[in-house]
Amino acid sequence: FNFHKSWHSHIENIKTHKNSPKNSLIGQIKAREAALIIVDLVKKNLIRGRVILFSGPIGSGKTALALGIAQELGEKIPFCMINGSEIFSPTSKKTSLLYEKCRKAVGLRLFENHEFYEGEIADIDFCFSREINCFPCPFIIVFLKTTEGSLKLKLLDSLYEKFISKELKKGDIIRIEPNNKSIRRLGKSLNFFTGQIEEESRYLTTPTGRVFKKKSTVKEMTLYDLDFLNFHNTEKKGQVKVEKTDQLYNEVNLLVSNYIRDKKAEIINGILFIDEAHFLDRESFGYLSKILDSPFPPIVILATNRTTFFKSIFPSNLIFPIGFLSRCLTVKTRKYDQKEISSIVSLKSRENKNFLSGNCFLELCKIAENNSLRFSILLANFSHSIIFLTSQKTLDIQSIK
Repeated sequence: FNFHKSWHSHIENIKTHKNSPKNSLIGQIKAREAALIIVDLVKKNLIRGRVILFSGPIGSGKTALALGIAQELGEKIPFCMINGSEIFSPTSKKTSLLYEKCRKAVGLRLFENHEFYEGEIADIDFCFSREINCFPCPFIIVFLKTTEGSLKLKLLDSLYEKFISKELKKGDIIRIEPNNKSIRRLGKSLNFFTGQIEEESRYLTTPTGRVFKKKSTVKEMTLYDLDFLNFHNTEKKGQVKVEKTDQLYNEVNLLVSNYIRDKKAEIINGILFIDEAHFLDRESFGYLSKILDSPFPPIVILATNRTTFFKSIFPSNLIFPIGFLSRCLTVKTRKYDQKEISSIVSLKSRENKNFLSGNCFLELCKIAENNSLRFSILLANFSHSIIFLTSQKTLDIQSIK
């Protein structure tokens, strides 16, 4: 049975024009237009630290709209999705879990420039010098060559020791990274091929270009990944378990700020989507407001099927604090009409390979209208098992009942 299918697995975009692909969100034209504006602002990096509230009745496509936004943004922009009840844990503080999810929703693009020497070893000279306290200091003179030239390098200290430990010899093709103090053997030159393949040998042609090379790379990660690396290195140095405190978070933020100032990195503002946000308590909303005022806040999208009022006779009964609601941009979704319900039930039935009769299809649409779409589709999936127990080829209304 196809119970593993996601409720929103058919959604790949939220386009609203007539020639939009088939796997688009059904209905909710105004909400989709608003969502496309959000997508455009996020892609252009023009919005951050904002709260957007998806408000509407049960089964009106709030979660589907958020997942459609994630599909439109693509894999390069972080999108973290949680349920409002997930932050309550017996082992961790809810504020810590909420902050970690926010850090996962903010990306970081690092620009790194690597300088290294790469070539074929043409000759090796082992030498000694008496420059340090009149004691012999060994070093190596290595001659590297490429198709466009050669270069003489002097290896001291750790590079000398690594060269000796790797037992490198004439004809090997190596890469030396002076900044990282590393030497890597890439293979052996084809000019030294004797006809017999040696064990663990990889024969390569002589490297092209100059011996000294520069290479620019772009590495993408989230702030949560950078936090993890920083905490791991701190624990390793101190050999004790280090808790994730505000001080360590501030160290990472300072590091990122320095990278951005030196133009070595840029922030990618992503989205944190909290479904069923009415499960959050006032303490969580207060802490979320603090996060939104931090140096690197995400864009927060909340979804709720509860009624939200800015003005109420009974403010103590409000689920969302009035101060928090005042900073929200609201996108409202409406209840689906009969035509849209029929399209969704038909689409999900084809996806789950549920073969429905005409009366069964009408009954499922009626159930979806009176109850919810999820209940109707789930009922069709369970009823589909009757086909395997009887000789029926399609689901009928009796199977549904």
